[in-house]
Amino acid sequence: SRVWTRLQGAISREGTSDSSYVFGAVGSHFAINKNLLLGAMLQLDYLDQDDGAASIKGKGWLIGPYFVTKFPDRDVFVEGRILYGQSSNDVSPFGTYTDKVETERFLALLKLSGSMLYGKTTLIPKVQLTYATDDQKAYRDSLGNLIPDLDVAWGQVELGLDFETPLEVRRGNGEVLLFGGNSAIGSHVKNSGNAVTTSSNVQGARARAKLGLSYHFADQGVFQAETFYDGIGMSGYESYGLQVGFDLKF
Repeated sequence: SRVWTRLQGAISREGTSDSSYVFGAVGSHFAINKNLLLGAMLQLDYLDQDDGAASIKGKGWLIGPYFVTKFPDRDVFVEGRILYGQSSNDVSPFGTYTDKVETERFLALLKLSGSMLYGKTTLIPKVQLTYATDDQKAYRDSLGNLIPDLDVAWGQVELGLDFETPLEVRRGNGEVLLFGGNSAIGSHVKNSGNAVTTSSNVQGARARAKLGLSYHFADQGVFQAETFYDGIGMSGYESYGLQVGFDLKF
């Protein structure tokens, strides 16, 4: 079996909202055969989001199985995961009082990707389907109002082309890569009432671009930093920021 850990942080701006996000995960998998891996993972996350006087501070977890499979004799991969979890959020809608809001969460993801080498550059076409729900439990706010159960369902289709190419910069036994890519994204959100959610409510068609550098430690781990811009072609929406991550395998 193989154990891996991941730590990732991001700061971003979406419209008038500023947010910082920290994500950590640990997982383990074993090989069914040379083309199929099965595993399980635990994810922990924390979000701090401010929009004027309003703010949301949320922490949560997700747990569940995942798989990765490779087409025989082809560099084509399919991966998927099904995760369930909960979150606890401190919500201050006007900056004057704070409510505690609990949610149950579900995430399903399926991704198909390829790998094509052109000279020193690897092109990675991909298609990703994501479906998530965030079910808010009933609570009584600080003004005494009873807020009923509210649900959010979110679906997204992403079609993209990424690349990575090695740079002529060596650090010990590691390798420095320049990576980036563009994605076309279509998303739909269905809200029940005015549910409070720490996920984006953006829906419709848009594009996203990213560019970054990664350092690969001789098959042991990866450190990467990237910038991204989301909302290309969509009126009234933009999100951009910086993301830093570290992966380690045992």
